[in-house]
Amino acid sequence: MLFEFLLSISFLILFYIYYGYLIVLKLIDFFYKNHSLSGVSCDGNYAPKITVLITAYNEEEKILKRVENILQCEYFDNSLEVVVASDGSTDGTDRIVNSISDNRVKLFRPETRVGKTETQNLAIQYANGEIIVFTDAESKFENNFLINLVKKFSNSKVGCVTGSLHFTTNIDSTISVGQGYYWSYELKIRKIESRLGMLAVSSGACMAVRKSLFNKMDGAYGEDCIIPLDVILNKHYVVHASNAIAYDRMECEIETELSTRSRMTLRNWQGTWSKKTLLNPFKFPSYSFSLWSHKILRWLSPIFVLILSISAFILSSESIFYWYVSLAVFSFYIAGIVGWIVGIKGLSIPLVSNIYVFILANIGFMKGLFGVIKGKHLKIYRN
Repeated sequence: MLFEFLLSISFLILFYIYYGYLIVLKLIDFFYKNHSLSGVSCDGNYAPKITVLITAYNEEEKILKRVENILQCEYFDNSLEVVVASDGSTDGTDRIVNSISDNRVKLFRPETRVGKTETQNLAIQYANGEIIVFTDAESKFENNFLINLVKKFSNSKVGCVTGSLHFTTNIDSTISVGQGYYWSYELKIRKIESRLGMLAVSSGACMAVRKSLFNKMDGAYGEDCIIPLDVILNKHYVVHASNAIAYDRMECEIETELSTRSRMTLRNWQGTWSKKTLLNPFKFPSYSFSLWSHKILRWLSPIFVLILSISAFILSSESIFYWYVSLAVFSFYIAGIVGWIVGIKGLSIPLVSNIYVFILANIGFMKGLFGVIKGKHLKIYRN
């Protein structure tokens, strides 16, 4: 009975994490017409002073093109400032930024290399903008990105806005294609959470915050995790701007994907639990619901995958039903291996490739959880 219960509950939780939560959100969205942010118009003429902050380390090949892309965006010229925060770059990054003749562009460099997060902390003190827009050297904004992102702040209840990040996928990379499917699901969740006033996540490559709500960040946490939580605790909303579109590159390599997943899980887990009052359903019912469903359970999913797999194989000899269940689980892993093999050969088969990416992501989650158990803390130096 124990293993039957463990198998059933693990399957239900995994179904909820990767499909059911979106169904629940859609139902809430359909029946709950009094959305927290409904009926609030955005003023397209709202023009606060903004600072676009690029945190960079040795980005001489990309920084000029990135700054030019930002300057070409539609925004009120006198209200735009671009700050390149160079965290101890040793190449030509600083020289290139200083050579840009536009007086809206400024270089900020700490006295010593202090890490990405601390560089951001220091640069924001230097910035003049009322709104701070975070991005990096690899991202790219559409021309109307800044206008569409910043106008959300014309609503005084809004404290943080996350843009709609789209990834360019490498069609020859199984990981890149598979991640594209995952990210499409993620954006659907964010859009509905935003409408319901329960969004608590953002994308660090295209997000903005009111400077007045910014709190100095711990170097072990990422801005995309901790800033939205601070904004919520300051009684403001985090919203998703679907028409503020930015682009970034999807990871293509196994080692890079595992490292990224592991690092993000560790940093975001620790960052989320540092604001654990938001996980209390009696104090913050909607936010605790979204954080547990959207973040905590997803990071724990490899544990449920293992429990389901072990339970299925233990039960396989008890009845024909569980034999078929164990066969399905075994086939799932075989499909993952096939996805890995075809990926190495530069091919992609939709179903097996998606299974492979799912397994890979969960290995990354597990590595991050091991880091949490060990009490590991990261100070990120690369961007």
